[in-house]
Amino acid sequence: MTVPRAALAGIALALTVGTVGVSATASSPELRAAPEPGPLYAISWQGEAGTLARVEPATLRRTGRPIALGRFAAGSAFSPDGSRLALTRGPTSKPALRPALRVLDLRTRRLGPAFAVPPGGFGHRMISWLRPDRIVLVRDDELAVIDPVRRKVVRNVSLAASVVAVERAGDSLVLLLAPSDRVGAATLAVADADGSVRRVVLSPIPAGFRFDEDGNPSGGGPTPGLAVDPEAGHAYVLGGGTPVADVRLADLSVSLHELARPVSLLGRLRNWVEPAAHAKRREGPQREAAWLGGGLLAIAGSDESVGTDVRGRPAQRSDPAGLHVVDTRNWTTHSLNESASAVVPADGALVTAAGEALIALEPDGARRWTLTASGLRPDGVLWTHGSFLYVQRESRTVAVVDTRTGTVLTDRVRATTLLSPAGRN
Repeated sequence: MTVPRAALAGIALALTVGTVGVSATASSPELRAAPEPGPLYAISWQGEAGTLARVEPATLRRTGRPIALGRFAAGSAFSPDGSRLALTRGPTSKPALRPALRVLDLRTRRLGPAFAVPPGGFGHRMISWLRPDRIVLVRDDELAVIDPVRRKVVRNVSLAASVVAVERAGDSLVLLLAPSDRVGAATLAVADADGSVRRVVLSPIPAGFRFDEDGNPSGGGPTPGLAVDPEAGHAYVLGGGTPVADVRLADLSVSLHELARPVSLLGRLRNWVEPAAHAKRREGPQREAAWLGGGLLAIAGSDESVGTDVRGRPAQRSDPAGLHVVDTRNWTTHSLNESASAVVPADGALVTAAGEALIALEPDGARRWTLTASGLRPDGVLWTHGSFLYVQRESRTVAVVDTRTGTVLTDRVRATTLLSPAGRN
């Protein structure tokens, strides 16, 4: 499916080209101090049923009696004041159980009545409680607007495109969309709490999915990164080797800014991996972005391609794109690590995966610490909460890391889902 032209009518697209950035700045960037974290909760599973409990951040030990959630422990979103929690029913072994939603009052510990939501209720990309009377479920290609007070779905909105990424900006959602049936231009959409959607096409930035000659999905195509500055009301979209699109959310005007691509004198690491028979192969640039505050934007990712290994078998190559910080005030870049492929802002530093290690970098590129503990997945960062980092092990357990020192405080905690009113759910 493609976005109908009629849906784009009346949207003014003002394109201006910014100054070309350089690979490093004279002064190092500085990150804004992280806000104080709120309470931390954990959902634990026993079969298809879950329980919720408040936990101690350093140990993940329960600090109160757990609340039984039953099967309503899939997606979750806190109310704007943090006093209630919306919960969706996840996949079950009973097909007759329809997708549904319940609201938990954290003060009284009571679960409200269940009510039906669209079939994607447990296949959504994001659930967000935007206003006291509006919850939005984001599926792969549509939105559902829910009134938790009247306990009913008030609107379904077809996006006619696939959702690549979702960020929140105040009481709106910012969505990065890609064509569902091909690789084409990315689209940025802004959805408000009532389900009204505004869109703008970002022609220079490709996104989408690749298909074979028979029309079957053959793997992922280019995936741009999305970051949002909610205070200034700007969204930033970037791919590999394409300009950064700076979109003003108020009117969807777009400015394009070219960035110089830093090149490492040592070259890039090339990792060849033989895909599993059932795995979908990715091709093209895969980017992720994070808004750091103070005008700074972090960019990381990889460049994916499919070829053959030394024995002639199908293999996927992944070239790290490196970790870079962009100053959006003058569009210059500061390269921090050429072998990095991911980034997580944590307690004034940037935690990245490089090779088989987790590395915490200061804004000027200095290493705060390096962690190579056995069994820790470099791409397994689950959550950050204040000065704590939660990393999933290969054994499906969780380790708690002190972001100030890189010390593993607690290890091999049973895998759990972490959530906080101050975090991204």
